[in-house]
Amino acid sequence: MEIQREDEARDAQLNVFDREFYTFNETTDKLLRFVVEQQAKIDVPRTEDYPRMPTRTPPTTKDALLRSLTVRTLAEKGQWKPGLDEARVAALQMTKDGELAATEADIEAGATLFAFQQAVRREDLVAADSLAGPALEMMGLNGFHVIAHRKWVEQLIAAGRIEEADAASVVYLRWLSSESLEPELASKKLQFWAQLVRDNRGVLPESAQYFAQHCSEVDLDNLPPPRLILPAKELYAKMKPPRIEAAIE
Repeated sequence: MEIQREDEARDAQLNVFDREFYTFNETTDKLLRFVVEQQAKIDVPRTEDYPRMPTRTPPTTKDALLRSLTVRTLAEKGQWKPGLDEARVAALQMTKDGELAATEADIEAGATLFAFQQAVRREDLVAADSLAGPALEMMGLNGFHVIAHRKWVEQLIAAGRIEEADAASVVYLRWLSSESLEPELASKKLQFWAQLVRDNRGVLPESAQYFAQHCSEVDLDNLPPPRLILPAKELYAKMKPPRIEAAIE
């Protein structure tokens, strides 16, 4: 094609046009108006490199129950702080109201992890201790479980319960190695947990030793930087799409 041939004079002229285009601010409103008015007629053919959204796995019923319970506590602005029994009753009511078709096992699993998350948020170690094991057994596959479980271990460390924290960490690492997860997901959770062990290596010796003996693919001294988790308001502001209506009025 002609555009692929080297031509310094042509490229120089195109660069001039590029600079002129990007300094012509009046184009923005007209372009937005055109796109909005003609969007039904705009048809961009797909190519092999066309960006595609990743396939999302539908949530399980117990995961959906956990989400519904979480939405309720958010809607009540933190005033609802249930224990396991109250969370179980709320999950059962959601099922009766027809929100979800859940089994008893689904209700127990969703309520248990939710109650565990709430106990960790309140820093109620007595409640968290009793819920940690069942939450791991029933909801360890849930994406939010590992966050609450790691916070619980961090709270054990802060409370000076060092041996218990190390033992709990090793139990989780063994669970990750039990082939309960797909390899890619297990690897992500392992990297997340490795940050905890690296930062607390002095008080988690058994966990550090477990990494050395069973997780040779993870180097605690050379972990990738943690992903930046923005505050909810800032994250929402970054994700919120621009208001096209205001731009073209």
